[in-house]
Amino acid sequence: MAEKVRAACIEAAREGFQDASMSGLCREGAIESIKSLDLEYTIKNNSEE
Repeated sequence: MAEKVRAACIEAAREGFQDASMSGLCREGAIESIKSLDLEYTIKNNSEE
């Protein structure tokens, strides 16, 4: 389970970094993406594995 959450955080950071890099806010965009990650959804959808 922890690996699934970690993977979701990494993916959110990558997406946030890409989106924010266009406006010069790379680190902040990645951090905000992780903060906005729906952990309940991530855990619920990966609990069967």
